[in-house]
Amino acid sequence: MRLAQRDDCLEFSTIHMDHDQIPDEDMVIYPMPSLVATLLQAEERKGSPLTEREVLAICDKSPSVVLPRKIAAKVTEGRGYQDIDPENCWVEWQEIRGKYKSEWFGSQ
Repeated sequence: MRLAQRDDCLEFSTIHMDHDQIPDEDMVIYPMPSLVATLLQAEERKGSPLTEREVLAICDKSPSVVLPRKIAAKVTEGRGYQDIDPENCWVEWQEIRGKYKSEWFGSQ
């Protein structure tokens, strides 16, 4: 898979690869869209902070792809921010929600 940046968006081009060429430990589960963006949008729609139950449900249902670790790093670089870990989403969401919310939506 090749990653290219075009006009503030990421574009993927598929290169045929035999799955045996990439060891499992070099593959990562990568939420797309990011959990940060998904949770911010859900909270903005709700109009109040998400509960732990809501955050966990959103994270559990979020679409993800399996990518080679190097490609995932390039996607993160293109996003310009580190996403939260799906396995620790509630704790990380509490730590960063205020920062991202004020950056993306202004102080609230």
